[in-house]
Amino acid sequence: MACARSNLLELQESSRQPNWNTGLPGPGPLSNPSIRRHKRFTESIQGDIGASGHSWFSDTVDDEDRSSSIDADLHESSDHATDAAEPLDDYSPLLAASPITDATKHPHVKASWLTGLSSPQVTCASSKPLQSNVKDRTYITLLALAVFSTVFSGIYLTIAVIRPGYRDLILQSDDGRISYSNAKLIFALIGKLVELAFVTVFVAFVGQAISTKAFHKAHGVTLAEILMRGWIVQPGQMLVQPPLFKSAMRSLIGIPSAIAALSALLYTTAVSALVVPQLSTFQINKSLLAVAGQEFGDMNALLYECETPLESDPLGTTAKYITCIESKLLAQSLYDFSTWLSAWAETANNTASSSDLRYRPSPFSILSSNISVSGQWIEISNMTDASNSFDRIINNVSIAMPHAAVVDSSLNKHNSMSRPDRKGKIDQSLGSYDAQASVASGAINVLCASATREELAPLVYETWPHANTSLDFANWYEYASIAGYVPSYGPGEWLNRTTLDQIFGFGPLFGQRRPPVFPRFPIPYNTIINDTGAYAPLPYRDALYVLGGLADGFCLCQMKAYRTSACSTEYHATSLQSLLSVQCEDPNDTLQFEKTKMNRDNISASATISLPWMDLANAWAASITLGAGITRENTTIARLLTEFFPSERSLNLKMPSTAEALAVLAASTLMQATRNAPMTQLTDSAPGTKFPFNETFTARITSMQYFSGPSNGYEDLLYIVLAALFAESLLVLAWLIINRKLVTDFSNPANLFCLSINSAPNPLFAGSCGGGPEDEQLLKKWNIDVDREHVYIRNSKGCVQELAEYKGNEGEVGESTGVEDGPIARACATLSQKKSLF
Repeated sequence: MACARSNLLELQESSRQPNWNTGLPGPGPLSNPSIRRHKRFTESIQGDIGASGHSWFSDTVDDEDRSSSIDADLHESSDHATDAAEPLDDYSPLLAASPITDATKHPHVKASWLTGLSSPQVTCASSKPLQSNVKDRTYITLLALAVFSTVFSGIYLTIAVIRPGYRDLILQSDDGRISYSNAKLIFALIGKLVELAFVTVFVAFVGQAISTKAFHKAHGVTLAEILMRGWIVQPGQMLVQPPLFKSAMRSLIGIPSAIAALSALLYTTAVSALVVPQLSTFQINKSLLAVAGQEFGDMNALLYECETPLESDPLGTTAKYITCIESKLLAQSLYDFSTWLSAWAETANNTASSSDLRYRPSPFSILSSNISVSGQWIEISNMTDASNSFDRIINNVSIAMPHAAVVDSSLNKHNSMSRPDRKGKIDQSLGSYDAQASVASGAINVLCASATREELAPLVYETWPHANTSLDFANWYEYASIAGYVPSYGPGEWLNRTTLDQIFGFGPLFGQRRPPVFPRFPIPYNTIINDTGAYAPLPYRDALYVLGGLADGFCLCQMKAYRTSACSTEYHATSLQSLLSVQCEDPNDTLQFEKTKMNRDNISASATISLPWMDLANAWAASITLGAGITRENTTIARLLTEFFPSERSLNLKMPSTAEALAVLAASTLMQATRNAPMTQLTDSAPGTKFPFNETFTARITSMQYFSGPSNGYEDLLYIVLAALFAESLLVLAWLIINRKLVTDFSNPANLFCLSINSAPNPLFAGSCGGGPEDEQLLKKWNIDVDREHVYIRNSKGCVQELAEYKGNEGEVGESTGVEDGPIARACATLSQKKSLF
């Protein structure tokens, strides 16, 4: 009907229409001269058929006669180019005179007759088959691309869902791993290749679906469906051409094509948001493996790990390593002490300090030259109350330091953690790493008390009756045996009793703890240590004692090392710095060692005094010259320590105390003592324990690692894109496996052009040559048909049928007879019987 109306309009406007047959200005195909020409043409066709029984289009017609007929018609058409259009209101004479019955065998005759083609063209056979076999290069390529797109889009969807962490995969390249920039490039490149592969195979899939559907005479395809392949390559067309989008969405293949277009458009964005690794924070509680390589504070194990350029020592190999460890302790202690004093200076000058240890500068140390270590004051007591109880100044403090082996455990490959490098720094490609370990912590208690010469006399050799005053005290520590001067300890024996026994725990009431023995009294601002190793072997000695000379008296300080269960160790590392700290006596800390099952000993801190630490403590005291007062030498450390002793029964708000200073100076010994020590033991190992051995501890890991997955809630919407592209890739792959033959893709612009130019014009698209098709024209259905091995396109309802329906004639006309038996015709017949997906 649309064709009939367009023909009426063309009859009236024929003088303004070019003749498409000649390419010259002139009357249109349905002008009055054309109508007359068609009447004569149909009469000649009927005469030929009636006279000879053969069609005008039979193969017996000479090419010369056919050409002369065409030339005559063109000449007649040009003679009437200036004739006025004569309106024709009734098509009945035309329909009655038309060779519809016989022309049904020749679709090109009908098309030529309806459009005004003066002489029908001879059909040309296709030189290529309509279908390719499974060995065709195009099919193999599409199958490979479909497999690639399906496999990797499935992998990327899985990665986005499970959100894996890459741990050791994305770290420094010098460790043989991938840098983040390279990893990001690899993920993005694969994502882009998946997108390109998907676009290629889905465009081919749409073309196959459309072409197969076009051979179905009951279905046919619309121009809107043919143009849908452009959406996938250029998704913006859906916005630029709203009528086309609206028309195409009425087709079953329109929705999958629109989804594919959007999926291809957003896929790389979805990959960047959900698949490409990004720094994310995660937290998990897990059991970690540690290796205990030595006893807590075992100096013998530390000696031979000390690096020294000395090849030999006059006193032997052991002396060489003792000198090495003492120099290391000296450097570390002085650095810690200097840093701590700087913090005190800032506190005293800028802020109001406190007498509460919790708000005074904390102990500080350093590990492996690049890990800052922060300690904490613990077991805080009231200095005023203690001093009043004993009627003297009592300065009692305790510090806890983190367990140094936590750093080494982060390097243990069995723990499978994103970890710092071998120097303790976190990899620069990572963000941060936090581990809170439920382990025992090393601690030192420093107890100082003021005393007079008379109170200390029982502990100073030079004041004893029958003392050898001719001794060279400079060699006091060098004597092979002091037994001739100082009585040896034995079971059930102890030395002289003093008024200080109750304070320091000497005597039978405290497990027969022996008091120290000093060779002489120090002068003011000097310190002397006791070295009772020769006459008080383990286990009778468990503390180091320092005797200091004050301006108006003396102070005696006791130092003991132990392991406490009231703390947990925290390790925080970033690309810029690392910090090892301890958290103690926090009621909200669930990883406090005494609260976890890892505290197998289930004993209190008072029973965990470390005896092996004594050798390390003596080496430390010698390194910072705490015993120089024996020869009346004035040293900086000794002067500071004696000047720091409190003058009142409370802590000085502007200055640290002697006990605090000694604890900070000795903090480095705790870091050395715990480097390879057991992490879950509070007591010294049983005799005969073999090192090394494995142990586990509980830790809470909080890390900035590289993970796949969304970093923001709204990015969850992009899962739809990954899932849609994977599903459609799987659909195409399944279709290619099931349908192993490809039909010529007539939605391809080159193929469509060849098909159109070798097909007859159709008045259903009248008026579309300049501005494109209208909405109704987009919905007209077309079929691909074959006539004598010639492939062409025609509308599903021929124009003759529309004219017949316009006149009330209900008859199925215009269909191809399909009598050809060539390969193209057989392929067409096969395709017309094939079930369409859409």
